[in-house]
Parts: sequence; C-alpha cells; structure tokens
Amino acid sequence: MTDPTMLALDSDLGHQRSSDLPRRFADAAESLRVSDGWANPATGRIELRTDLVLEGCGVKAPGLAGAGGYR
Repeated sequence: MTDPTMLALDSDLGHQRSSDLPRRFADAAESLRVSDGWANPATGRIELRTDLVLEGCGVKAPGLAGAGGYR
C-alpha cells in the first residue's frame, strides 16, 4: 500500500490525502469493531475503545505518547 498522504505544494497544508482515505478508514474501523469490539452495557452497541492509536510506530511515537500524557 502506498502512503495516502502526498506532497502538494499548491495546498494550504502542503499535503493532500487520497480521496478514498475516509472510506478505507471506515472499513478498517468496522473490521476492528467486528473482530475486537466492546459491547457497551449502557447502550448495547459494539464500540471501539481507545485513548490513543499510533500507526506505523516509528521512533517518534513513544515520544508523542509521553508528551500527550498517555497512561
């Protein structure tokens, strides 16, 4: 899979994400909900519960987690 974020110097942010990224994210979240969801007893809904998600987890990730106060 290629990186969904591309350099775009004409963009206000300097980068551009692929148009299918939101759909791919929603598909991945639904897959996780099915395989690793938590049944919320208050609502009866299957949910994903997390305080922090680190994708790729390079050398910067542990520092960001510490800076964010992750426990």
